[in-house]
Amino acid sequence: MKRISGASCRRLCGYDPSPRKMWIEVLLLCTIVLIYIMLLTGSASIDDKRGHEAPPADSIDSDSKEQAIPQRPLVYAQRLERVKRTCMSNNPTLQRLQRQPLEKQTLRNLIVDDQYKMIYCSAGKLGTTNWRRVLLALRYPDRFGNVTNTPAAKAHGVKLHSLSDYPEEEQTYRLDNYYKFMFARNPLERIASAYRSKFTYDFPYNRFYHQNYGRMIVDRYRDSPSPESLQLGKDVRFDEFLRYLADPEMQAVDENTHWSRLYVACNPCAVRYDMIGKMESFGADAAQVLYDTNVDELVRMPTRSQSNYRNRETASVVKRMYDAIDNTLVSKLIGLYQLDFGMFGYEWPP
Repeated sequence: MKRISGASCRRLCGYDPSPRKMWIEVLLLCTIVLIYIMLLTGSASIDDKRGHEAPPADSIDSDSKEQAIPQRPLVYAQRLERVKRTCMSNNPTLQRLQRQPLEKQTLRNLIVDDQYKMIYCSAGKLGTTNWRRVLLALRYPDRFGNVTNTPAAKAHGVKLHSLSDYPEEEQTYRLDNYYKFMFARNPLERIASAYRSKFTYDFPYNRFYHQNYGRMIVDRYRDSPSPESLQLGKDVRFDEFLRYLADPEMQAVDENTHWSRLYVACNPCAVRYDMIGKMESFGADAAQVLYDTNVDELVRMPTRSQSNYRNRETASVVKRMYDAIDNTLVSKLIGLYQLDFGMFGYEWPP
């Protein structure tokens, strides 16, 4: 067989070894390689992004959720467990509250936010004014977006939906599906706070309490009251207010949300709360609620200094108030609020 030389082969194959054509082929090869590398890199980048995206909520198992959400302080679970144990006791009052429908007072106390799916028990003297400021900011951001600029009178004067506004079926749905929270406080400290804010100031807001409670209290519990005191009811003494609460004939202890017992006002035996905050740790607990409900970047709880509170109860102030009260009367009050003391882990003296 005749051997074909290299030069003949190159001529037969049409291969032109000229420098210009060689450079063109090299550039073409480099372009192809570069495109291939880019395709590989882009695919890896897409896969990497997919790997870091949060999966849909319904596809996250319980272990994934615990890793995605910062661990809640153990104290919150302990508070809920304490309430659960108290409700499961053989106390007939608590058993009745679990069996029967929620009382009208409780339904009115439960403020509903449908947009952010939360329910707040707005019992008085538990940071309620600030919580109303926050809920107003969420519901009406254009009008009340700056929580520190909302006066207390406006915070309480603007209507927020309560659970009592809904038909029974819709009440049940919200109780089963919304995030529910409440706050607690030492019962006797809360009573002292209610007395100071409602009976020791002479502002238009306080006059409702003077007229509807003060006059009756003075008439019933004061020896030889002056005509002015009977007419205005604005000089109620602390001991008179406590006697009114402890009077079995009056049954006044659950008559008003500012001093109603929390096991009645919020009924945690029937309402399964997701969070129970305490006034002693109000700032941290409020921040946890805002985080839990995914509104922590929309609104902030105002600080106490921003709230312009007139009353600033301290342990020493409350102690002085009760030091002047007969021990028998204090014991009666402790008995009346005993379930709140036990349910929320309080003692007296604190």
